[in-house]
Amino acid sequence: MALAGCSQGVSSLGDLAETGPAVAFPLKVDPSNRYLVDQHDVPFLIHGDAPWSLIAALTRAEAERYLQARRSQGFNALLVNLVEHHFGGADNKNGAPFNREGQAPFLAPGDFTRPNEAYFAHADWVLQRAGKLGFVVFLFPSFTGCPGTEEGWYRELKANDVEACRKYGRYLGRRYAKLKNIVWVAGGDRNPEDVRAQILALVGGIRELDPDKLWTADCFRENSAVDQYGDQPWLALNAIYTYQDVPGKCLGGYFQQPARPSFLVESHYEDDFGRRNGDDTRKQAWLAVLSGACGQFFGNLPVWQFGNGWSRALNSPGARYQAYLRRCLVSRHWENLVPESGRRLLPEGLGAGADRKAAAVTRDRLTGLIYLPAGGKVAVDLSALEGPRVRAWWFNPRDGTNREEEALATDGRRHTFSTPDGGDWVLVLDSVAHEVSPPGTRNIFAAAPVN
Repeated sequence: MALAGCSQGVSSLGDLAETGPAVAFPLKVDPSNRYLVDQHDVPFLIHGDAPWSLIAALTRAEAERYLQARRSQGFNALLVNLVEHHFGGADNKNGAPFNREGQAPFLAPGDFTRPNEAYFAHADWVLQRAGKLGFVVFLFPSFTGCPGTEEGWYRELKANDVEACRKYGRYLGRRYAKLKNIVWVAGGDRNPEDVRAQILALVGGIRELDPDKLWTADCFRENSAVDQYGDQPWLALNAIYTYQDVPGKCLGGYFQQPARPSFLVESHYEDDFGRRNGDDTRKQAWLAVLSGACGQFFGNLPVWQFGNGWSRALNSPGARYQAYLRRCLVSRHWENLVPESGRRLLPEGLGAGADRKAAAVTRDRLTGLIYLPAGGKVAVDLSALEGPRVRAWWFNPRDGTNREEEALATDGRRHTFSTPDGGDWVLVLDSVAHEVSPPGTRNIFAAAPVN
């Protein structure tokens, strides 16, 4: 979770919405172990937002407003604390861990053996409503919190013994076994350290009564779930958390064995600490998805903690950029992308620093995508693609538009492309044997074109 009121209504981003098939929950891991699919085997791109305090901070009407807004923007995954410890939202007069109705998650403070039915009834409604609107919820049963802060339940985990944590887990497993749109997340902003036994007991308790749901874990920054929980048989997904090297960490997750779907669970948030803005969140998202991640989560302050002005912030530049990213990816077979780690597609390499590029080619070699975060020129070996000729497109990740270049021969010679301007761009290369629409204009997984 990044370090740390409802205003007027949210304007619709209907121009960014897309018509797609309803998600058939629960999600499962594709046999390739590279990405998620639904029950009809339709690839599921993790395209997430991080409304951490959604359950505790909002009324039902406000939660509905939030969910409808993010749905209109194409988001399909949410990162949420089931029980909030510190961030209760600007309009929550009681403050965390109480919700807006003044209900605490436990009848005695921090006693995991005494859950409050009234609190969890509200949580049930939020989770069920999210599922009906097509969201998978990556749900934290007891967010542990960043070391040195009181953001999570670390102290309470230490105070509750292993059996108390297991009992709480059984309560949650029984309660949510039939809810199909949950992916459970162990930990939160912290490595397990001296509460590992309690975390594993909580996980085990949930799994006793809810054995089939997918699990991942959120660890301290610059760690992945595999780094801390790779020995656990329940770990199905590898969550990557980094502020330093998004493409490098995502590449490492992709090539790690045994293979698991890897995704970027957290990096910098828009308008949060570190003076990062929507441009930064756009760039890190593209670097992640073209470096092996099967999706990523976006975050915005004040939305993630539902502070003052959160409703207006739903229409932030960063949210719009996320919608453009999704539109481009679902117009191609993103699920088959293999990230570039050598010099096959880019003979001069990926570069470094602000010019660090990301590139990937589908397994059938029919499509290649190259992200240039700083614009400029890029030399490409077109023979990395199938067929005698390729069509080239520039996709603008800042406004969702595209422009076509002339078709080129894949004759083994390098071709140098120059971006239309000095901003970041995505070069999309398609074999002429592959009949596709311009990037960002049609969802190939749906029957209708993107609006």
